[in-house]
Amino acid sequence: MKESLTLKLGDLLEEFDHRLGPQAEPEILTLTERMGFIPQQERFKKRLAITDTTDYKLIGLNDIAFNPYLLWAGAVAQNIRWEKAIISPLYPTFHVRKGYNARFVNYLLCSQFLRSRYGAISFGSVPRKRRTTVRDFLNLGIPQQPSLAEQERIVRLLDEANELRKLRAQADRRTADLIPALFHEMFGDPSTNPKGWPVLLAGEFMEECEYGTSQKANEEGRGVPILRMGNVTTEGRLDLKHWKTVELPKEEFAKQRLQGGDVLFNRTNSRELVGKTGMWDGRFEAVAASYFIRVRFRAEIEHPQHFTTFMNLPSMKSRLAGTARGAVGQANINSRELKSIPVPVPLIDLQEQFAKRVSEIRELEAGQAASRERLDALFQSMLHRAFRGEL
Repeated sequence: MKESLTLKLGDLLEEFDHRLGPQAEPEILTLTERMGFIPQQERFKKRLAITDTTDYKLIGLNDIAFNPYLLWAGAVAQNIRWEKAIISPLYPTFHVRKGYNARFVNYLLCSQFLRSRYGAISFGSVPRKRRTTVRDFLNLGIPQQPSLAEQERIVRLLDEANELRKLRAQADRRTADLIPALFHEMFGDPSTNPKGWPVLLAGEFMEECEYGTSQKANEEGRGVPILRMGNVTTEGRLDLKHWKTVELPKEEFAKQRLQGGDVLFNRTNSRELVGKTGMWDGRFEAVAASYFIRVRFRAEIEHPQHFTTFMNLPSMKSRLAGTARGAVGQANINSRELKSIPVPVPLIDLQEQFAKRVSEIRELEAGQAASRERLDALFQSMLHRAFRGEL
């Protein structure tokens, strides 16, 4: 296959516009950036669609849609699960033309070859509202595609590789469940405290409880790394793929500098995410942004890993969401409220044993993450080769 762009996406896709009208309402889907179509109820835990969905678009099995405001971020998906569903009338919808394997076309749309070009056809000054037109989407150039039989062969290979990625993701989710399960095994459910640990207010075993810096971050690498909300996951892991820097006076840096074992409490976020808590591992010099409260503990009473895990338990997340003040999109928990949280405090020797086992699980997670990255790289390589006729 030649690499010259001899076709357009419009040669593979045909836009259609079917509305629900008076028909019975089927599953309502939302289109995500990374997970394709998801039932709206599953995604948001509630119905967001208006009561009258007669104007919503129908989408059948193997049909494709994209979000015109988020195509640049990869919001394009194929319906591979529902015989009939409805989606927002905002999304353009497409059938795959005769002579092309629907799964093959979806792999093409999700390949780095096309994803790298979606940004160039997205326009607008508001970052989350850069719009793409159907015309520009269908006019994207692509190489001449193989025969239908060859497309089906390629799909079988890609499906097998994709299944390996799914199995890896399932194993990763099981590993993520190990830490809270270990916590309950060693210490019991803190909401009932069945082992009778003494209960202290968090502030009673804190040595420091300070807000992060309010200095503005930069993307030019000036100063020291600054940890922001996205650098701590909902499970309490550090995510340092992307970080910014900040310039601080010497005195402020000395005050704000993070130490290994510092706990970072996300004091302001959405109601679902406020209170997520991570532990800094000291891998490099850094400070925390003002979204965080930085906490240090009396070492003879509380281990930071015990507190971090405790704060990220589902029962605590629910409690924090109820405690937080402010709007749904910007809820807050201040240092006084953090200090007033009652915590069952096990023997410090037992906490240290727990921390050691958590460290072993984190090492396992790191190995799994490296494996996942290798599988993802292999899959993208296969996609690239497939659409150059080399697979």
